[in-house]
Amino acid sequence: IFEVQTEDGKVLAIKLHRLGRVSFRAVKSKRDYLLHRSSYNWLYLSRLAAFKEFVFMK
Repeated sequence: IFEVQTEDGKVLAIKLHRLGRVSFRAVKSKRDYLLHRSSYNWLYLSRLAAFKEFVFMK
């Protein structure tokens, strides 16, 4: 998480989200992203994880 400043001086917080394939090796047993799916794309799962985190932090 970084503190940034806009051109007009407003202070914001920015959080960079980074997950890769290594993070999703055990995803079937640890996360609920694959409720009714037998195959998955790690990039799609990364997007879902980022969205869930965004909703939680909002």
